Amino acid sequence: MQFVEIYGLRRSGHHAVISWLIKNFEEEFGLDKVYYINDASNSRFASGENLNKHLLYQIWKCSPKIIILSYEDVPTTVSRLEDRIERTKIVVLRDILNNAASRYQRALTAGTLGNANCHMKIDETLINMWVEHAKHPDVFKYEDFLFTKSKRDELSVKFGAANLDYTEKVNDYANGSSFVGIKLDEKQNYLNRHQMVQLPENVLELVNRSYVINQRKELKYI
Repeated sequence: MQFVEIYGLRRSGHHAVISWLIKNFEEEFGLDKVYYINDASNSRFASGENLNKHLLYQIWKCSPKIIILSYEDVPTTVSRLEDRIERTKIVVLRDILNNAASRYQRALTAGTLGNANCHMKIDETLINMWVEHAKHPDVFKYEDFLFTKSKRDELSVKFGAANLDYTEKVNDYANGSSFVGIKLDEKQNYLNRHQMVQLPENVLELVNRSYVINQRKELKYI
């Protein structure tokens, strides 16, 4: 049995990557052999003893081959699994400039902009978390997911599943865009979200800090 923990900032595309992975895993291992807990850091099924009981029930019920837990807007040190459980951690990363643009647009359309409890806020804590994610040894770039089949192949094979890629429109996975909703957009547009919205000066100041710029350069975003 494999445990996979997948981390990403909200609007990073990590749900699209997870959706695509699950499709491949279900084809490889069977529909009843893949189990997924979304947003594990906030899930009522994924806290303390509840997670252990829930997983034990699922193991007893269908002996899954792979269990995936996703984490949103948390450092990669956060985990709902006990230390003794072996797992693979993957970080899905999107260029912070487009990630910030997508978060800002979602908050704008949802009417939560400026709300202290807004799930899409962009502050120093979030920017530093992006840098922490970017430095993780097992980063999978959302841009590679969109444009590079060989990278998708590598990630699937890592878990013993073939990458079937039923369609090259991999951006059709998950539940839509902050900009166009569930409509399928041109893949290139996902790289230019920062040109489709006017980010506030304070957000641009955060994104353009030297240590963030250096990390973007290291990952060839600049």
